Amino acid sequence: MWRLWFSGLPVSAVVIVCALGQEITIRVNARLVEVNVIVHDRNDRPVADLQKEHFKIFDRGKPQNIAYFSIFSKPQVGIAAPPRPSNAYSNRGGEESGLPPSVTIILLDRLNTHLEEQAHARQGVIDFLEQMGPEDPVALYTLDDDVRVLHDFTNSPERLLEVAAKYRRRFSAELDNSETSIAEPTGDDDFDAFVQGVHDQFADFQDRDRALRTLAGLEAIANHVAGLPGRKNLVWLSGGFPFTLGVDPISDILRERRTFFEEAQRAARAVSDAGVAIYPIDVRTRLTPVAVQDALRSSASPNAIRRGRPITPLDQNLDTLEHLADQTGGRAFINTNNFRGAITQAVQDALVTYTLGFYPDGEPDGKFHELKVSVDRHGLKVLHRKGYLALADMSPSPAAWKAEVEHARVSPIPSQQIGMEVRVEPNAAKAGSYRLLARLDARDLLLERKQEGWTGNFAIEVAQLRPDGTLAMASRSPLTVSLPDDKYRAVMEQGLRLTLSIDPAPGVDQVQVLALDEARGRIGSVRVPLKASK
Repeated sequence: MWRLWFSGLPVSAVVIVCALGQEITIRVNARLVEVNVIVHDRNDRPVADLQKEHFKIFDRGKPQNIAYFSIFSKPQVGIAAPPRPSNAYSNRGGEESGLPPSVTIILLDRLNTHLEEQAHARQGVIDFLEQMGPEDPVALYTLDDDVRVLHDFTNSPERLLEVAAKYRRRFSAELDNSETSIAEPTGDDDFDAFVQGVHDQFADFQDRDRALRTLAGLEAIANHVAGLPGRKNLVWLSGGFPFTLGVDPISDILRERRTFFEEAQRAARAVSDAGVAIYPIDVRTRLTPVAVQDALRSSASPNAIRRGRPITPLDQNLDTLEHLADQTGGRAFINTNNFRGAITQAVQDALVTYTLGFYPDGEPDGKFHELKVSVDRHGLKVLHRKGYLALADMSPSPAAWKAEVEHARVSPIPSQQIGMEVRVEPNAAKAGSYRLLARLDARDLLLERKQEGWTGNFAIEVAQLRPDGTLAMASRSPLTVSLPDDKYRAVMEQGLRLTLSIDPAPGVDQVQVLALDEARGRIGSVRVPLKASK
């Protein structure tokens, strides 16, 4: 069991009073669209001397007023900051607080990569870490059945190398089973066709499973880093990903055909909203010139060769990877053996980062808006995300919300849509129980102006987890916030502070604390080990 209190009162009775001395400017139904921009010269070197007046930004071809402008240069920013207390946990920032507004996530994809290629990818990461600079905060994640954090953001290459040394390859049965095999002929054409159809359908099932897991992983990463300011580079080392299923010209008519449009759209929105630039690296072995010539001779057309390989459905998906990189402001590295160089390039892209912000005209129309950023100097290359979905904050369907909450309860990747910090301490009044002192970033909560105050309805949930991360039980309580004008500013600046009391169930050694905003489909979560506070 657990109880939720705010300033000594049950949360459902929260009413706070104080005085404001300054006027608050309110923008109704306005959402700042931020665009992170990288500018390089002809020699691919970062350009660091541009100012606001040098930029123009267009939304569907219409020039916009730049309401926000900032420039970040890594050598000018230090990341040292007072350490967080040992009993405090946050979903924003890793071991070091004060991270600069440009970080890099290296994602080792074991779900979509063969064993031998996993070894090459791991070595490329190690080669990069051995020459990594202290100004480059980097995190190591892996994609299996779910996204796992090997090490969150740090500027210590020693720590990352220690983790990388312990990293082990994993045989991907999902990938192996998704590669259609040719059944041994029996001499009976009809039976052979039936058996081959079964093989193909099973491969399609595995492809579908990998696609959905990968998209869910991208969405989880986006939610995890959404609260970090500035540019986030996602360097994705993978052997491939099935963005399409059974849509190539040679597919049998009975095979399933899917493009995962809805799932990809949801992941793309999360990635775009989080300011993540995707840098996919194709880790498949590069073919030699001799192999290329062999493939050309065996092909019916020279057009069947792409970067030294015969065209396959996977190559069509690599086109999608390149498109995904371009749309998010990243780059795709395909048919290369220089993984260290590719990762280095991705990190160096953010040496100088500009952030432009504008308020779109009118109400959100639910459509994709193409963005274009230009500078008033010739010969410069500009990288930025190519658009955004102008979607109003909407309540998810009950089924979708239930699925998102169930995932957030047990996910090792904290969701950062609502910023949270939680401190844990033993409850002196009751042996074996704990007090969780939570602080929510009120700027992430939708508070509506009503009469003389600000109100909002949310929920707080505590999920009790076993050592293996499985759910033991979960308890939820409504959080009704009512703030008079004279308390609003203090809460916006200092956060909304709550005290939770929890009695762990048998076998529970950790909890996941969740802040839920169902009206906008937003979640914040923090995992807190209980044993650390004993």
